[in-house]
Amino acid sequence: MGEGKAIFGSLGSASQVPSSYEIGVAVSTLDSRRIRLNKIHEDFEGRAKKKFELCVDALVRGQKGRAEVYAEEIASLKKLIRIISYHECVLEQVLLRLETISEMGQVSSGLRSDKAVRGYPQVASQICEEFADTNEVVCSRNLEELGP
Repeated sequence: MGEGKAIFGSLGSASQVPSSYEIGVAVSTLDSRRIRLNKIHEDFEGRAKKKFELCVDALVRGQKGRAEVYAEEIASLKKLIRIISYHECVLEQVLLRLETISEMGQVSSGLRSDKAVRGYPQVASQICEEFADTNEVVCSRNLEELGP
């Protein structure tokens, strides 16, 4: 919980508009965390494959008890891999939203000079609705892929 405040603490309250620099810092920090999470995911996948090979080897040698231990470890790793995959998806969504916010900030600053700001709140609310719909579709598909 403290880490979230550290990443987003510089973004201020909801009434303040974060600067492109603050958004850039948040994107950079989250991207490095995404890379680390991806590395952990790959490591767990590799460990699960090795444990599977050991499990098969134990079964071939007739060591049923050892094979069961490996199978339990594989099941635990697969659960962790599903959790990590879900969090990778969430992190990617946050990164995409922050990048979009940054781009919208650049667009809105250009609009302010053209007196076209009056329609901006309606456009922003429509964009938020579209994001919500897209988010719902992406999350439902990812949860279906992860399975129970």
